[in-house]
Amino acid sequence: MYDTMIEYDGVGLAAPQIGLDERIAIVDIDDEQGTIEMINPRILKTSGEQTGPEGCLSFPGLFGEVTRPDFVKVEAFDRKGRKYALEAEGFLARAIQHEIDHLDGILFTTKVTRYLEEDELKGVESE
Repeated sequence: MYDTMIEYDGVGLAAPQIGLDERIAIVDIDDEQGTIEMINPRILKTSGEQTGPEGCLSFPGLFGEVTRPDFVKVEAFDRKGRKYALEAEGFLARAIQHEIDHLDGILFTTKVTRYLEEDELKGVESE
C-alpha cells in the first residue's frame, strides 16, 4: 500500500482503493509522525471544524473543499496486533478521517461543498 501511495504522490491510502477487502489504511503527511498504519480504526472523538481542499487517488485531478472536524482521536491496531490510540489535528486529522471514510464506503466527493479549479490548488496534495 505504501508503495502505491508514494507512486501516485498521495498522503494516504485505504485498502479498498487497491482492491483489498480489509479495514486497513495508511497516512503519511511527511511530518515527524511518519507513516501511520491503521488496522480496524475507529474514531473515538472529534471536535472543532476545518474547511479545506481535498483530493483523492481514486479521482485523479479532482479537488474540492470539504469540511471536517479539526481534531480526531482514533483507536486502531498496528501490524503486530497491538491496540493504540492516536490524536491528531489539522491536516493530519483531515487525512486520517478521509481514509477512514474510505473504509466505511464514503467518498470525499459526497462531502465536497465546492469543486476547485486548477489555479486554486497551489500546494494541495492528494489524500
